[in-house]
Amino acid sequence: MSDVTFQHPEYVKNLPYWQKLDDVCEGEDAVKAKCEKYLPMPNAHDKSPANKSAYEAYLTRAVFYEVTGTTSNSLVGAAFATDPSFKFPPELAHLERNANGAGISAYQLAQNGIRHLLKHYRCALYVDYPDVPPARNLAEFKAQKAYPMIHLLNAIDVVNWDSVMVDNQKKLCLVVIREF
Repeated sequence: MSDVTFQHPEYVKNLPYWQKLDDVCEGEDAVKAKCEKYLPMPNAHDKSPANKSAYEAYLTRAVFYEVTGTTSNSLVGAAFATDPSFKFPPELAHLERNANGAGISAYQLAQNGIRHLLKHYRCALYVDYPDVPPARNLAEFKAQKAYPMIHLLNAIDVVNWDSVMVDNQKKLCLVVIREF
């Protein structure tokens, strides 16, 4: 279990579908950039320059209707047709405008989460809190400028996970995140 290069069987099973959905949602340029993955060469055994130029012409003329990406964006829009109301305690009010420390608001983070769920039917959400010494009072806490952040990960980025039963509840005990 300590091998971080191990990939969860569900991850391995779903990865090709997730990559295909990413390409399809990105649109025609992404599909055409993968060339023979989605648009096979009609006469693959012929390696002549004439056949290659015919394939390039075929690739140029190929049409891909970007329905999947448009539908996904429309469904995200439908989910947020009425603005969600976020209720944060005063100590966490910064999350409304800067949830992940990079300027993404809680609203945008929620939209991205829905987008990930529509494409990959799962995503990872975790809260990170900086490791700072405990503050003795509120002024000292504010001086530390140590704020919790909410991070959203695509399903493709979580390569392995495991859980254990604790007090009759399933608890996550391992998460391996892909490094770039």
